[in-house]
Amino acid sequence: MEQIGQYADTLRALGRFLEQADARGVEIGKENSHWSVVWQGPAEKTSLLPFQLQALRVVSRLNRGLEGDVPRFSLSQILRTLGQLLDTMKATSFAIHEVPDGFQLSAKVSDQQGGRTYAIDEIRSLAQQQLSQRIA
Repeated sequence: MEQIGQYADTLRALGRFLEQADARGVEIGKENSHWSVVWQGPAEKTSLLPFQLQALRVVSRLNRGLEGDVPRFSLSQILRTLGQLLDTMKATSFAIHEVPDGFQLSAKVSDQQGGRTYAIDEIRSLAQQQLSQRIA
């Protein structure tokens, strides 16, 4: 089961899975240990169990570096970036909704609830900052 601090890894793996499912209109939510995932595409699913999320993380880790040297700004990178924000703020629950020009992120931290919409360019900039911090 994922813990606070593992959202970036779990969301990156989930993003990779959603890319392969040709997902659009993605909505992801986590409350307690229950994750819900809804998307539009050829094969839709509404929830994933903790063991399924763990399996996605393992498969995603095994595939790192096998997809070529050219970094792509893909759904998995977007979700990893938002996940790292959630990890940093130590969110206990969250919801991510794909909107026409980006992603809406809402999170609960302690007893506070808040949210914000991030444009794709903002997420790309955050991803570059996070990468610089990981390399440093």
